[in-house]
Amino acid sequence: MGEVALITGASRGIGRACAIRLAKDGFDVVINYLNQRRKANETLVEVEKTGRRGLVVGADVSKEDEVLKMFAIADVELRPPLVLVNNAGIYPRKAFDELTDEDWKQVIGTNLDSMYYCCKYAVPQMEKAHWGRIVNISSMLGFSGSTQGAHYGATKAGVIGFTRSLALEVARLGIRVNAVAPGATDTAMLRGYTKEQRKEKFGGIPAGRLGRPEDIAGAVSFLCSEDADYIVGQTIHVNGGYPIV
Repeated sequence: MGEVALITGASRGIGRACAIRLAKDGFDVVINYLNQRRKANETLVEVEKTGRRGLVVGADVSKEDEVLKMFAIADVELRPPLVLVNNAGIYPRKAFDELTDEDWKQVIGTNLDSMYYCCKYAVPQMEKAHWGRIVNISSMLGFSGSTQGAHYGATKAGVIGFTRSLALEVARLGIRVNAVAPGATDTAMLRGYTKEQRKEKFGGIPAGRLGRPEDIAGAVSFLCSEDADYIVGQTIHVNGGYPIV
């Protein structure tokens, strides 16, 4: 396609899988990371294997000045991104009575503020092009809630409200805004569980396994394609059927 896709939190996990999949789809890719420069460079290698160009940009996307700088670098080194995947997120598990103001603000900043700032600078470029795709990564827990995760569940529910609202405003401009809500996915967020804990907690998934980052990337790829042009403000649930049971 020759356009540029920017994926936040793309050094590993779901973000990395999205970067590689979108490169295979024909996009040049901006790989955002916070601390994992080495991992981001590994993602870059995989992107370049597809024949597409990649660009690694370190930025704390919870801070507007760093987001602005990231977009400026992307504009100069590649082109203005017309695809944005807001994937960056954290889930520091804590019971509600243990939450501090710092815990709350950190999760809100990383999971919600980042989405707002990135859209703030992406949408004007998409408007000029009369085309754009924004995919926001929510979570099954934004719908079901989560023990030890009131802050996380609140942000992931907020992703859905933001997605629907922005979608209504920009659809007429040729910009499609949608979300993907992963279920239990085998990423670093689950690495703290023992084998027994995984079996107890996730053994009832109808699909018979945890999700893979590539499962989520497939849904993101679809929403960024022309096949999804009539999909506006929706959420695709990629969870193996887990909430059904």
